[in-house]
Amino acid sequence: MLRNREYPFGNTFGCLWAALFLMSACMPLEDDDTFARYVNPFIGTDYTGNTYPGVQVPFGMVQISPDNGFAGSRRMSGYFYPDTTISGFSHTHLSGTMTGSLHDISFMPVTLPCKVAPAPLGIYSHFSHANEAAGVGYYYVLLDDYNIAVELTATARCGIQRYTFPEANSAVLLNLDRPIDNDLTVDTHLEIVDSVTIQGYRVSDGWMKNRRVYFRTRFSRPFDAVRLDTLPLVQQGKRTGTAITARFDFRTRDKEEILLYTALSGVSMEGAARNLATEAIHSDFNEYAVDTREEWDELLGKIIVRCNDNNDRIKFYTALYHVMLAPHMYNDVDGIYSGADGKKHRAYGWNNYGMFSLEATHWVVYPLYAYIVPESINNIVKSLLAFYRQVGHLPVWSILDSEVGEVTSYHAASIIADAFLKNIGNFNPEEALRACVSTARQKNYRLLRTYRGDTAGVAALQSTYDDYSIARMAEQMGYDRLAGEFDLRAQHRHSFRSAQHDVEGLIGQQGGAALFTRKLDSLFSVRPADKQEIPSVATGIIGEYVHGNPSDQHIGYLYNAVRQPWKTQEYVSHIMHHLYRNAPAGLCDTDDFGQLSAWFVFSAMGFYPVDPLSGRYEIGSPLFPEVRILLPNHKVFTVLAHDVDKKNIYVQSVRLNGQPYHQSYITHEQIMSGSVLELDMGDTPGEVWY
Repeated sequence: MLRNREYPFGNTFGCLWAALFLMSACMPLEDDDTFARYVNPFIGTDYTGNTYPGVQVPFGMVQISPDNGFAGSRRMSGYFYPDTTISGFSHTHLSGTMTGSLHDISFMPVTLPCKVAPAPLGIYSHFSHANEAAGVGYYYVLLDDYNIAVELTATARCGIQRYTFPEANSAVLLNLDRPIDNDLTVDTHLEIVDSVTIQGYRVSDGWMKNRRVYFRTRFSRPFDAVRLDTLPLVQQGKRTGTAITARFDFRTRDKEEILLYTALSGVSMEGAARNLATEAIHSDFNEYAVDTREEWDELLGKIIVRCNDNNDRIKFYTALYHVMLAPHMYNDVDGIYSGADGKKHRAYGWNNYGMFSLEATHWVVYPLYAYIVPESINNIVKSLLAFYRQVGHLPVWSILDSEVGEVTSYHAASIIADAFLKNIGNFNPEEALRACVSTARQKNYRLLRTYRGDTAGVAALQSTYDDYSIARMAEQMGYDRLAGEFDLRAQHRHSFRSAQHDVEGLIGQQGGAALFTRKLDSLFSVRPADKQEIPSVATGIIGEYVHGNPSDQHIGYLYNAVRQPWKTQEYVSHIMHHLYRNAPAGLCDTDDFGQLSAWFVFSAMGFYPVDPLSGRYEIGSPLFPEVRILLPNHKVFTVLAHDVDKKNIYVQSVRLNGQPYHQSYITHEQIMSGSVLELDMGDTPGEVWY
């Protein structure tokens, strides 16, 4: 099959591609089918999901996507589905966060004269979703006010754009001074290298301090003229630099295509030039897009699901796609990257990662990586340890080479300990343990001092899991005294939101199983007075349970601990069917770098890591009749849910490898051994099998 027939691109084919996507979603999935076709990047772009529809490779440095031109809590990714304007296509974005940042190096094709609105929109075009399409490796939109078709794709470090112009006096605008939300431009720089090449940088301040992004762009044909506009940038009465916008003029023929290849670097313009020379080596847009799609398809195919409901399949593979958008790779092709100490470092034989939302993702995202991308866990742990070597502590919430904090505890310890206990990666365990212990013992590091004072608060409760993680790692390495110290620290008072590592202790603290169950029931059924008018389906709120809060997401599985698994099955099924939808408003809250999506992936497969370090995964209610995980050890773990559907959500009996099974959980070892877990499903609660 010809590559460009397999994946038709071009301004003529944008709508055709969308139609092919919709048709393919109605076809049964076979082993030799493509998985990327079941990803809908528009899921989460409406309501509060804060995802973006643009393009990147898995864990890529570049996230090239359209920006609507407005700020606000529902536009943190730069794109909000109800908006009708586009002001540019920038190369960096955050997926599912509650704070806006990045949106660097924004290009916009226009015909002259262009449309201009008051700030913050500026130069813009209207667009319609009827003339927009997005899929893995490809984004298309028609700019209605200029009749210009825009197509986007990406490599790891490069954004690639194809513009199809009408016959007109046309231009490509570059705006290096486009702040989003609390991101403030401090300085910019632009050089005209030759008639088709430019380079420069942007320095910004805000959520991330003193952030520098370097770039180099190559046009597919020489520009006819260049116009530069500059403006002094002033903060607190002092000039910090210069804001630059540029206009590159072209006299275009009807349907003339102009391509832009833009490479980024966190190190230098020379680094961006090397990245461009290495990754943008030819001029075939379609080939780049197909390569990106195939790279995604290989990873998405690590989990194969069979079902008759195509919406459920699209929800699943889109969630799996969202899980692998971050963290972002952050080193040049030669391994050089900017470190947390502001100095240049080189990663030898591994890729440095940045963009860690550790408070949320450590619970579910990284345990999922263990089965589909363990090599990324190795990169992540080495990146965390490099951060420690550079500044003396592990990160809390880092954007690339900068610590931004703003969360309650560091949680890198649980990621490192989980990787060690599961024998993932080739990092130095002695250094890893030392980094965890040193960070935990620092008196004035973030909110750990609050925890040490044994005062109440989220920081204190959250930190108990970090200490538990250190204890388990120390115990496994034979440091019993150290394990005892951190076990004692981990025995802080518990709540539903902090006791994943000690559910039995939590039950005892609440007065036993009966009282604990009543409290769980109350959590899901009692509605605060000020929430009476808010339907749970629209907000992610069920009683006082908030599904958008990562610290809540394990709670439904706690019914297994009191031998009432049918309630786990009810709540998990309700959440999967009602709080996740195949629609732009299909996420009930911010995705938070894939945390909300990772919950769905695990739950849809039928098991969930309440306590990741324990190696136990609580059995819930599978969404699919069959799930197969193609494991990194070349074995296959299979979950078969006989007769499952939207009514048959209750487990009647359980077998493992053909034998009756009597535990509420499966283990990491059972998964990695390639076991077959069979669940007989029915429409009424079954007997407790454990």
